[in-house]
Amino acid sequence: MARLMLYAPRTMSLISELHHAALPHDPDAYERLHQSLRQGAHSPYSHLQLTPQGAIFANPPENGGASLATCLPDRIVFREELSSLTHDDFAARVRAVARQFCALRELGEYTQQTVTVRTLVNPQAFDDSRAYLKHAVFGFDDEIEAGFGRPAALFGLRLVFPPTEESSATHALRIESCAADPRSLYLEDHATFSGARNDGLLDAVEANILETYRFVTESTMRFLATFDIVVPPPERDEAGEDLDDGPN
Repeated sequence: MARLMLYAPRTMSLISELHHAALPHDPDAYERLHQSLRQGAHSPYSHLQLTPQGAIFANPPENGGASLATCLPDRIVFREELSSLTHDDFAARVRAVARQFCALRELGEYTQQTVTVRTLVNPQAFDDSRAYLKHAVFGFDDEIEAGFGRPAALFGLRLVFPPTEESSATHALRIESCAADPRSLYLEDHATFSGARNDGLLDAVEANILETYRFVTESTMRFLATFDIVVPPPERDEAGEDLDDGPN
């Protein structure tokens, strides 16, 4: 069983796409949606920009990031990059905008939802995420250098999890060392969910985002904690051979 390990995720991106049947371009509908969103106590987006294909609802960028929802003919793309918005608030925002969009465009359902969560975490027993993946996760010693004649600059793995009886989601998970910050691990989960009917609530749209976030911050980090422990290298004799502590 994995040891309990507390990681502090530094979420960089929250993205969700809601796919629907293709709709004709209707600038008036986007104007009405913008006005409807601004009537609440906390308007999710302050600016509207009409485009040839649809519309972009956005907030002023902070810390070089982005906070926007892009309406295309067959989908809505919600994106928070380097934003201060929490995952709970992001999930609630997507659901609220999706509900009003359904009402204004008379949509019966969203045919598919995808959710992407990107975050950074630091292993606790290793100062370098490359060493953590190389030695602790993969169990490599000098096999890479011997095989390729040079060290690897980046380590990673990709795992794909199919739907289960409890969830319709397919999770495509990436775990990599971070080139920009060798101390950090880069985690990305891209989850694909089945459609959601417009029942007036669209609770599933919000729940899918929360499920994806938990997959990263709970399931994935529980997996990482299994290996996050320093294993001392084998003792060697003067000739460089591994010493065998067992009986001859």
